[in-house]
Parts: sequence; C-alpha cells; structure tokens
Amino acid sequence: MTQAPEEIFRVITYQTTHQAMAAEEVLHDAAVTFEVVPAPEEVSAGCGLAHRLREKDLDAAIAILRDAGADYDRVVVPTRGFRQSQDRFGQGRMVE
Repeated sequence: MTQAPEEIFRVITYQTTHQAMAAEEVLHDAAVTFEVVPAPEEVSAGCGLAHRLREKDLDAAIAILRDAGADYDRVVVPTRGFRQSQDRFGQGRMVE
C-alpha cells in the first residue's frame, strides 16, 4: 500500500493582534482555507496569533493580503515539533 505524501504547511505571523484579526477577515472573505494557531515559539513575533495554511495556498493568500493592504510580519516553515504540538493539543481551528 502506497502512503500519500505528507502535506506541507506554512505559517504567517503578525506583529499585532489587530494585524492578525484583519488578515483573518480578509482570508476568510476570500475563501482561503487556513487555521488560526499560536505563533511558533521559535519566531519572535509581536503577536501570539498566526495563520497556518497549506503551502499550495500560500502564494494566493499572500497576494490576497497584499491586494487588501493587510499587513503581516513573515512567513515561516513550522518545525515538526510545532506541527506535532498542534495535533496533540488540538489547538487552532480550520476555517473554510
């Protein structure tokens, strides 16, 4: 039996909660699928919130945020430990 390849995710971080909430509204209105998660500890972000989304959706999401004038801090590759902690504790919620 062949195992499906593991999906790759990216995390968008923000400097402020206001930025994160504005970006969430923009992404939601554009029907982008994402998950609200705590910002990775290894990233020094000003805000404790982040958005995790599939790598295949990243370019479109960034373009949507830029077109809307929504600010973000950076895009990071979550570490395996970050992803495992999200799965283990069930934090975040998928928004479709």
